[in-house]
Amino acid sequence: MLAIFKKKSVEEKQEKVRPRWQRWGIDFIIIVGIFFAVQFWTQRGMVEGDAPDFKEVTLANNTVSLSDYSGKPLLLYFWASWCPYCNFEQSSISDLSKDWQVLTIAYQSGDAVKVAAFAKENGIDTWPIIVDEDSSLAKKYGVRAVPATYIIDGNGKIRLKTAGFTTKWGLQLRLWLIKLLS
Repeated sequence: MLAIFKKKSVEEKQEKVRPRWQRWGIDFIIIVGIFFAVQFWTQRGMVEGDAPDFKEVTLANNTVSLSDYSGKPLLLYFWASWCPYCNFEQSSISDLSKDWQVLTIAYQSGDAVKVAAFAKENGIDTWPIIVDEDSSLAKKYGVRAVPATYIIDGNGKIRLKTAGFTTKWGLQLRLWLIKLLS
């Protein structure tokens, strides 16, 4: 009689085991949920709507303001010399700057001399770079993590924002969509 109960118990357990595709589906939903939670957390406080205007001087000693970039989408890219993800994205940003308006901001990376040396050493000295040594521009935009990317339409509205690594193709697609929809 005891063997009968044991057998039922094992059979009941086998019935409760979900098929592989259901387990994978649940795992996928959990992973996607974690991804979006992390994205939400890193983007908290990032500015939306009208992009805050500014007037700053680049490493090339050019005075720039956000209004200088009106008419076409702008990729506003916050990066740091100490950030491994930013260093990994450098070639993508360089490639995008050939076809799109790109303005970069060196966040907490030292003074202009240190940033210029880093830029030259890493082959990014062709970028228009604003040095944000005191994080005032980052605070204005609500940046807490780098890399942080804003895509601003030709009318000065922030259309997309992201914090963390983004692929070249992801940025390219976003810029293209904003151009198409503007």
